Amino acid sequence: MTKEQLEGLGLTVHAELADKKLDDYFFVVEDKTGNMDVLYFYRNSLFDMMMVAVYHISTFKKKERNEMRRRPHDFLDGFYRKMRWNVPDFKMDEGIWLEEVKRKGKLI
Repeated sequence: MTKEQLEGLGLTVHAELADKKLDDYFFVVEDKTGNMDVLYFYRNSLFDMMMVAVYHISTFKKKERNEMRRRPHDFLDGFYRKMRWNVPDFKMDEGIWLEEVKRKGKLI
């Protein structure tokens, strides 16, 4: 998933971080209703398919939420460390997630 594809869904991308070598892509996004999420796209090596892990803003502590809103690039720079302490709200196949977002017109 790319920044342009997310923007094509009507999402505002506040920050992005990519490790193309690992096929990992992180985005701080906001939909038209003001919902903010961290989207983590990665390749599931077992099934060789792209997956998305969604972290709603409410997943994080108040300090982290404030950083996500005010300094999204700094927030993503340390996201690998944050992943150890925060469980994603859900994970799913990227294609299914994409269809759901298109159908609903907002983040799920």
